[in-house]
Amino acid sequence: MVNNLSLQPHMSNTVSEDRFIRQTPVKELISWINNKEERAIIIEGLHSSAKAFAISAAVEKGIHMVLLNNREDAVYCCGDLYKLMGSERVFFFPSSKNHNLKNAQKDSSHQVQRTAAINAVKNYLEGESKLQSIILVGYPHSFCELIINIKSLKSSILKISRGDTLSHEFVKETLIAYSFERVDFVSEPGQFALRGGLIDLFSYSHNRPWRLDFFGDTVEKIKMFDIDTQRSLEESESIDIFPNIYETPQNDQVDIFTFSKGESVLW
Repeated sequence: MVNNLSLQPHMSNTVSEDRFIRQTPVKELISWINNKEERAIIIEGLHSSAKAFAISAAVEKGIHMVLLNNREDAVYCCGDLYKLMGSERVFFFPSSKNHNLKNAQKDSSHQVQRTAAINAVKNYLEGESKLQSIILVGYPHSFCELIINIKSLKSSILKISRGDTLSHEFVKETLIAYSFERVDFVSEPGQFALRGGLIDLFSYSHNRPWRLDFFGDTVEKIKMFDIDTQRSLEESESIDIFPNIYETPQNDQVDIFTFSKGESVLW
């Protein structure tokens, strides 16, 4: 079944946002999103940031995937959704490669953002997320690129918590098995460094590195730190260390829609 809605953006301020949400077509859109019997919808009259208003008004629960024409459109839409909904439940979902270059090459910043989005979907499906809804914003290259299946991903994540008893050798061997590179100072995802009782590591699922502070073989502190200043930014009780999921065998790969177990809504 296809519904055809015509919406009027009213984009100037918060009052206009309220007016937008009160429109009858927007209420119909929300009703459609919550009705699994409906299969397709056409929305007219939305240009530029107005798309983000419609999405933010209609998304109440579930996994939502927003497909834009290209990376630039996705970046702009993602920025609009950040402002309207907050950055906690909106995830930019880029390709792991930079397709703007003549020969598409792996991009570490893209990989971190993509891995964070994949992790958010995994946590939501497993009931580990506090969020009622999450939104992934991408483009054809990013949605077509296959990812590690959820079973393989879950079995390969190393969770380290404060108070755990782990030998430095075990952590080092695990990181090497995860395709991490040992360096003197970490500067990008996929690197780790051993310095006395400290292990610095830059996971593929975070945009900043972590420092594990050991007392003997006991994890005493887990801190995120700044690469340039080496100063601690925040402490955490635990971290999940992701392997390089972009070197996964093809038979362990699926598309993002299969990964989400058919629970997602595609915009």
